[in-house]
Amino acid sequence: SLSVILSILLQNDHPFGSSSSTEDTWNLGEVTEYLNASLYLWLIYAFASFCLEVGALLISLQGYKSGRTFDNPLLGSRTYKECWGVRWNIPVHVLLKRTVYKPILHYWRSRKHQEEQEGTKGTAPPPPTGVVWIASLLTFGASGLLHEYNFFIHNHAGYQPGHALLFFYYVGGLMMGEELLLSAWSSKSPQGLLQKIPTPLLAILLQIPVLPLFSHLFVKSWIVSGMVQSVGDMIPTIQCK
Repeated sequence: SLSVILSILLQNDHPFGSSSSTEDTWNLGEVTEYLNASLYLWLIYAFASFCLEVGALLISLQGYKSGRTFDNPLLGSRTYKECWGVRWNIPVHVLLKRTVYKPILHYWRSRKHQEEQEGTKGTAPPPPTGVVWIASLLTFGASGLLHEYNFFIHNHAGYQPGHALLFFYYVGGLMMGEELLLSAWSSKSPQGLLQKIPTPLLAILLQIPVLPLFSHLFVKSWIVSGMVQSVGDMIPTIQCK
């Protein structure tokens, strides 16, 4: 899939027409904008998956067991939480969960336990929703800062400070909004209607609110920095003259 996508983009960086991918404008009513952004989303997914699979293969060749890297996030997710928390870039998710999310919750539990049961044994109550959301936002912020550093290094020509961080906070906000809606619909008909939507279709629908900001805050620096051409030099592609 990576080779096919690269072959398309090397011929035209905006194959479905409309404006150039490097421009700052976005026509929300233009279907081609979403189609082009979706193609770049699949490019990022295929490239990241390829890199992590190569790493997993090297680990396996050394006799160690490696976990899954991606789990069909773009067609197998029914919620944003499932996509980002279960299926997308699993190694980085596990890393951030261990180093940011869980330590924040552990800190809260420790403080709560000291305040309510100081000097006695017992189990601290589960953290309230607000604490969980703060931990989630800080985790998304950590992921954004990690990408800010990465983009500054390998996407330097197109790097815009703060864009990656803003994108990840936006995705975190989508997840929180989704959780509120699903909680409100837990015993109502919309929840039942969602269950009837085929998973691949629902996964594609979930991408629509993400694509505009993904295009201009996340993938734009890759395009400007020549990512398509550089990866095309590494992966076999088909060139039509």
